Amino acid sequence: MNNPAPTSGISISYPAAFYEFLKELGLAVDNLYKEVQIDTDWFNEPDRKISVQQYVALSKKGLALSQFPDLGLRFGTSLSLQSHNYLGFALQSSRNGEEAIRLASQYIGIRFPSINLIFKEGDEFAVLLVEDKLCEPDLHNYNLEVFVATIYKGTLSLQLMDRVEKKDTLPEESTLKTAIIEIQFEFPEPNYVQAYYDSFPGIKLTFNQNTTQVILNKKTLKRPYSFGNPISLKLAEDQCHAELTALSSNESITAKIHRILFSDVSRFPTLDAIAKHLHMSPRALSRRLKDEDTTYQAILDNVRKQLSIKYLETTDLDIAEIAYRLNFEHPTNFTRAFKKWTNKSPSDYRP
Repeated sequence: MNNPAPTSGISISYPAAFYEFLKELGLAVDNLYKEVQIDTDWFNEPDRKISVQQYVALSKKGLALSQFPDLGLRFGTSLSLQSHNYLGFALQSSRNGEEAIRLASQYIGIRFPSINLIFKEGDEFAVLLVEDKLCEPDLHNYNLEVFVATIYKGTLSLQLMDRVEKKDTLPEESTLKTAIIEIQFEFPEPNYVQAYYDSFPGIKLTFNQNTTQVILNKKTLKRPYSFGNPISLKLAEDQCHAELTALSSNESITAKIHRILFSDVSRFPTLDAIAKHLHMSPRALSRRLKDEDTTYQAILDNVRKQLSIKYLETTDLDIAEIAYRLNFEHPTNFTRAFKKWTNKSPSDYRP
């Protein structure tokens, strides 16, 4: 297989790590990768990306092959900082936990565009919101498990590096304490919940919440790492920024608007606000969208449709709450729009 590399998609480092992970479980993975048309020779091409469709197929087949319901937790905790390439290098050069999380939030799109990280600070605590934008209900919980576990493992790895740099006695990983206080998941408690407690020892876990988010101790986040290196950080971040710029330059206006809308699903900006964000006039933006045979309203409706289906299929939120989240003034307006989008009522999408 010598397919040309797509200009956007998911970094090859993740299917490469997944390949080794499945092999360590004793699974026959070569045929699996052939079935989804991923050539293992690509693992030696760090700039290579796979399509989102390939990722979806690979993940579904991996879940089916392994028969492990907690595969997402297992895979996420197996990922090293090096799995994230230059982003991982930037994290390993950060000056404290807060800077590491801000870097991850800013540049996650160059590694995994279907995940959105939003970092918010309060007076005493900080919150890292983890959003799955893939809109694949069969993989929704899995994706969130992978990335929450990756975040947890990353915080442990950075703390371990700090202890080694200080020449402290090398601790057991189970004795390390992170800034993470609580993890909230937006889906109901699974029947394999013990795997969660095993994966996140000593951390409060809650399920069936409005969002998936990681609650962190702000004071601990600001504690300086002994390995912080401003020069290395700048080199790594410059590379991340270049990748992000290249990714953005290859995107259509439609894709850029999708990304903006998904970056904060708690509000939906107006056309004028989107145009300002893209450094264009509203009239110029409308012309560009016309050239791509769409409108801002059509893009907004598509995003609302995807989010509504995700909420209906993966959460226990009632219709009124979903309508509120999607900025509908009344639940009946949402129901009417949903029927227009799908030819079905919202209740038809409940599992």
